Amino acid sequence: MENAEHGVRLNGEVRARFAEVGTLAVKNVALVTDIAAATEQQSDGLRQITAAVDHMNAITQRTAADSEESAAAATEMAGQAAHMRELVASFTLAASRWSATAWPADGPHDDDQATGALHASLAAPPRWAAPTAGRRVAGTR
Repeated sequence: MENAEHGVRLNGEVRARFAEVGTLAVKNVALVTDIAAATEQQSDGLRQITAAVDHMNAITQRTAADSEESAAAATEMAGQAAHMRELVASFTLAASRWSATAWPADGPHDDDQATGALHASLAAPPRWAAPTAGRRVAGTR
């Protein structure tokens, strides 16, 4: 009978151990499920990071292209400005037409005086105009 009791006791211990194994197996399944979910979340995060980096790369390339275009436009504008300076330099603005009677020696004192001098200057024929019938062009020497 002792053997039978010993067998029952061993059987109880084996069942207890199997119950522990079952509980641990359930815990392991839960841990593996959590790891799989975390891995999926990490994968989603990496996809989002990749998309953001791709977007930043596209913006950087667009900014570089815009910068190159701006530099080319600035170079073109500098050339146009130089050409404009050459054109303006070829004209002689008749500073001598703005005589001391139009502007005192120390310059105009108000906007009306300066505007009057400008209108008088513009009303006179340009210095390059040919005088007619021996008349001198106003504002030339």
